[in-house]
Amino acid sequence: MKPVTLYGNPMDHVTDETRHSVIIVEDEGVVLKTLLRLLGRTYDVQGVRSLEEAEVLMRKRPPSAVVCDLHLTDAGPKSIVKSLTAMDLSQRTVFMSGGAVAEDDEGSFDELPGPLLRKPFNPAALREILAQVIDEG
Repeated sequence: MKPVTLYGNPMDHVTDETRHSVIIVEDEGVVLKTLLRLLGRTYDVQGVRSLEEAEVLMRKRPPSAVVCDLHLTDAGPKSIVKSLTAMDLSQRTVFMSGGAVAEDDEGSFDELPGPLLRKPFNPAALREILAQVIDEG
């Protein structure tokens, strides 16, 4: 029997209809591009830099999951969680933060409805947690 040689990306056969969709909400351009590259190999990803842009995308096509920074230019933790809860997405969100939340900073990390990754984080940790969130969703 002749050996079979496969060429190309093993994910090439996976179409957008069979891949889970993920919206990444991150206002830092370099971080957003990195996350798009990292997760784009496995998921149908879209990235936005504000909560307002994310809400537009989520209304058009609710994603399988959301990866969201808690400190955006246009929103803080409390308003982000409120928006995601209103769209029934808060339990399917991986939250990220590079800083601590002050007492007067719109809420506590302990009250988040989804997992929290503190920046900087290991890319493998993000992939693992995101897969769990999608599987449970």
